[in-house]
Amino acid sequence: MEIKTKYNVGDKVWIMRNNKPEKIQISNIEVEVIGDVPVGTCFLSGEYYTKIIYVEVQRSEYRSFGDKDPICKHNECNCFNTKKDLLYSFLDDSDYGKEETDINAELPL
Repeated sequence: MEIKTKYNVGDKVWIMRNNKPEKIQISNIEVEVIGDVPVGTCFLSGEYYTKIIYVEVQRSEYRSFGDKDPICKHNECNCFNTKKDLLYSFLDDSDYGKEETDINAELPL
């Protein structure tokens, strides 16, 4: 089995935090693979469900020695290359038919 992630450790991605777009750096990647076991058997069906989580460690030079850095986890589907891609992810299907200029006018970047 080969698992490919969309981003790598060290990449910077856009997420939503407290209803605001924010650029973060990926510190770690967690991958969870769950095999499907049909009811009444103890054998794997061959189907797998993969969950990719990007971990952000919020480091700060103002923390005291011994304080733990807060850790935030983000699903791959909630991380985006650009702020524009993040904002477009909130449009519903009816908004995709609009011309590019109309969409840009509605979304201040």
